[in-house]
Amino acid sequence: MHLFVGEISACVIEKARAVAHGLCVVAAVVMGLGIESNAQDYRAILDSSESQTPQGVRGSAGSEVVLACSYTPSGGVPQGMWWKGSLTTGSGVAYKVSPVIGSQTVTSALYYGPNTPEFDPTLGAGDVRIVGSYQYVGSTQDNNGVLYTGPISGTGGSWTQINVPDSSVSGTVANTIPHSVMGQIVVGNYNLAVGGSSAVLGNAFLYNIVTGSWTIFDTAFGGTDKLTSAYGVWQNGIGSTSYTIAGGSKDTGIDKAFLVDYDAATGAFTNLTYFYDGAPGGLTHFEGITGAAGGYNVIGIAGTGYAYASITRNPDNSFGPANWTGPLSYPGSTMTTGNTVIGNEAIGIYTLPSDSTVYAYVATVPEPSFTCMALAGLACGGYAALRRRKRA
Repeated sequence: MHLFVGEISACVIEKARAVAHGLCVVAAVVMGLGIESNAQDYRAILDSSESQTPQGVRGSAGSEVVLACSYTPSGGVPQGMWWKGSLTTGSGVAYKVSPVIGSQTVTSALYYGPNTPEFDPTLGAGDVRIVGSYQYVGSTQDNNGVLYTGPISGTGGSWTQINVPDSSVSGTVANTIPHSVMGQIVVGNYNLAVGGSSAVLGNAFLYNIVTGSWTIFDTAFGGTDKLTSAYGVWQNGIGSTSYTIAGGSKDTGIDKAFLVDYDAATGAFTNLTYFYDGAPGGLTHFEGITGAAGGYNVIGIAGTGYAYASITRNPDNSFGPANWTGPLSYPGSTMTTGNTVIGNEAIGIYTLPSDSTVYAYVATVPEPSFTCMALAGLACGGYAALRRRKRA
């Protein structure tokens, strides 16, 4: 769940459509997408006293991970942090770090996506790369994109503001929200200002760290007015120019989750595929992506809840059907999100009926069974109504 206080962008609009009470998901299949309900093993992580919220994850040395996060001090606004530790034990170290760019006075920050030397050896041992957004006094944008590369401590590294240029979108950019980084690619969203205020004219972008070039999601997605969002990117091999991007778009008439391949050498998008649960009117959106045997694991919105899915590659390199497991629901919670995924572990936040505190969790999700995968195109079962609300 990538949200920022004050953020008005395509990603917020897409997610706002997921706010609903009651969920009845039927595992019917459209494009061969099935859903099955399996018990998940939930564990609380991070420090709930500061509403620490995980947004993105990448594997680190051994069995550890790096989480890109935010936290909210009592009575304050979101600030940026990242965390390195074990999802199994919950033990780790939080690094509370604000962007340092020139003489800017930073007031708020939120980090969305990390990368580590295990997936990009050019970073060097002990370094990380983090993308996110921040606000500062006197900024011409409401939210600015930021890229950090350096020691995990946050000290001695380099900070770069990465804002979508007005010249790339034929308008005035109001928000730049980078969501994910891997290899030389950053993906995220921007939206435009109209009449002196942020307007709901959002779209996705891709930024090449090496060349400094920008790519706007346009023709391949039906134009720049489809509220296309890019939330996750996976590099298909260390040093590869092949990437797979996850997100959502309303090119088909309503927001649908998609995967698309991108070649950094040619700039070409290929294999754009939409995935949706149930009837064609159902809303879906991918929040995160990770590589898996023969394909990918993703996490995202399915109907008005969140679920985990596995997607394999076909022999012709196209994407196979998404086989969903869900809904995600922390025991006793009033709301559970699915923000990011690593291996078969879903990561997100939840709230309890007793208070307004935001808690973080990790859930080990059983892989979809052979039975459900074999019954793609048929109903696999239904889910009882599940009340959910979104945290803005």
